[in-house]
Amino acid sequence: MQDIIRNNPFLRLLIPFLAGILLGFCFNSSFDEVTTYIIYVLIGILGFTLLFAINRFIWLQDLLIISIFFLFGVSRTADTYVEPQQYEDKVVFSAQISDYPDSTKNSLKLELDLGWQITDSGRQEMRGNAFVYLSREDSISLDLGDYLLLKAKPDLIANQGNPGEFDFSGWAASKGFFYQFYVNDENWVRLNKTPEFNLSIYLKKLRRQIFNYYRKSGISDKQLAVFSALTLGDKSMLEHDLRQGYVAAGLMHVLAVSGLHVGIIYLVISHLLKPLSKTQWGKILRFIISVFVLWGYAMFTGMSPSVSRAATMFTVFVIGDLLGRRYAVYNSIALAAFILLFNNPLLIASVGFQMSFLAVIGIVGFYPIVYRWIYIPWKTLDKIWQLMAVSIAAQIITTPLSLYYFHQFPLLFLLSNLLMVPLATLLMYLFVLLLVFMPFPFIALRIGQVVDFFASLMNAFTGWIKALDWSTVSSVYISDIQLVLLYLLVAVSTYWGIRTNYRNLKKVFIVLFLFVITVFWQNFIRTNNHSFIVFNTFGEPLTMQISGQNYQLYNPDSIENTTWFTDPLKVKFGLNQSETRNAELVNSSPYVVWGKMPNRAIFFDADLYPEHEKIKCKWLVLSSGSPFKLLPLLEKIEAVKVIADASVSQFKVEKWQEQLKDSNIDFHNVKSEGAFVAKW
Repeated sequence: MQDIIRNNPFLRLLIPFLAGILLGFCFNSSFDEVTTYIIYVLIGILGFTLLFAINRFIWLQDLLIISIFFLFGVSRTADTYVEPQQYEDKVVFSAQISDYPDSTKNSLKLELDLGWQITDSGRQEMRGNAFVYLSREDSISLDLGDYLLLKAKPDLIANQGNPGEFDFSGWAASKGFFYQFYVNDENWVRLNKTPEFNLSIYLKKLRRQIFNYYRKSGISDKQLAVFSALTLGDKSMLEHDLRQGYVAAGLMHVLAVSGLHVGIIYLVISHLLKPLSKTQWGKILRFIISVFVLWGYAMFTGMSPSVSRAATMFTVFVIGDLLGRRYAVYNSIALAAFILLFNNPLLIASVGFQMSFLAVIGIVGFYPIVYRWIYIPWKTLDKIWQLMAVSIAAQIITTPLSLYYFHQFPLLFLLSNLLMVPLATLLMYLFVLLLVFMPFPFIALRIGQVVDFFASLMNAFTGWIKALDWSTVSSVYISDIQLVLLYLLVAVSTYWGIRTNYRNLKKVFIVLFLFVITVFWQNFIRTNNHSFIVFNTFGEPLTMQISGQNYQLYNPDSIENTTWFTDPLKVKFGLNQSETRNAELVNSSPYVVWGKMPNRAIFFDADLYPEHEKIKCKWLVLSSGSPFKLLPLLEKIEAVKVIADASVSQFKVEKWQEQLKDSNIDFHNVKSEGAFVAKW
């Protein structure tokens, strides 16, 4: 490991740069730019002195360089961070549609690049993008690149505050989206403005044209969705079942444009331009064309972290080929990471960025080790083993992170990669042929039929894998500390494999022992978990009570997708048994009682008052049907805490809060405060 770091200077620079980015996330915009500038000036003066006056202090020079890149990471992150403006009232502003409109059930979803806020005193630039919803009837003619004038209150994107939920606001912010709102028909108009040239919009329109060309070439719907994801980087057409089939087979990486795809493009271009290598000027021309095609394809497919990483690494390779230099793979990986993170430090939190770089590190680092496990003298079988060794090497390093994010492991990943990677490679070559024969519809139609056949084979295989109950180990939860320990276990196991001795084996068992302790502690927490949760849903009541590894749901029948809210908790706490309380129970009485004191909950969803004597509870959960006058109800039901679930209107909540302001009763509104979670 020390030799790798010592022999790869870009890797030595990347490590402090990464540390600076992580620290920058903690400071956000609070890191003072003037302070950063002063620090850089002082370090520059110190560096000049060290380099030209006291050359014998090499260690101090190294410390200086590390400090510069560390502070550079901090400063770059602070510069990238955008503090979105909060709007209290409606404003008038212009915006441009930055992606194709997406038709939902009741509205049209737009992605807008915000332009200028228009005021009486002039105009003010707005920062960030927004998800905007319009009525479908009047907005159906809108298209990518159109300019709009809107009057609305841009609401900041906020999570719902449910336990274990996906961090949608963080994900949106990493994409530059900070606002989400609905606009009535009378509050927007399309501007008759000629769109200025925008490379991103131009490439999206070009992708749509190629997509339509695929359809005209006879590629049917599901096969079209897969081929579009494989070659264009567009996964929007992948249906949920189709996507889950590829996830179960461990093949989603095939549909993510990455090194496989860029490598094939490079091989084709390299072969076509081979005659240019006979002269020095020909080599330079070959280099320019190769780099142009590589980055042109990367931009064409959307510049995802995986394709950007691959394009950067291949660019370093062709530069080394031009200069006659040896290709340093770890250096190129570090350089690719540095370039991407310099452009957007927020990528460090991207799952795609993490998985892409870990996969290539795993292949480079572990493939030689795995390949030496088995010696095969027959050439054909050896090629098969090479492909399997690549899959195993990538899986070794990505499995902990995959379990952490996706909570499942594909047991048939070897078989899937052995059969499907060659098919995906074939489809990439057919993609090149389709582009070449675009002017000849008859030939393109025949190629499209071949594409449809092989893509249907891929879909049939993944569908078969998905149908096997045992093909995937699912609902696997690992904590942050377990993730660290798993990677530490991979590291010490590898080191023991290289330097086999008792001391290194002891390190393996120590890490393994620590991991087992965390598993026992996790099971102890699960067994003794007692929680009461009122979720913040999309306007419907949903409550969950957890006792050990059993759980109960109240009123799930009124919500189409209950699993969206409950699955994260099922995975985290290993919940496997359910007893459902649904809305029918409420109809026979004004309330439903859960549990016994001191942890009793009462659900009240009727506009009347109980006639029985006072009953005590810890939590009183009110729904949309509960009465406006809350104090008479509290004379019959004595509660420690009153909770308004997601079905209650804001108007009713404000009335209740006004009535309770002089009382000692705590009030919780899940819509504004997030889910209510209590443990006992």
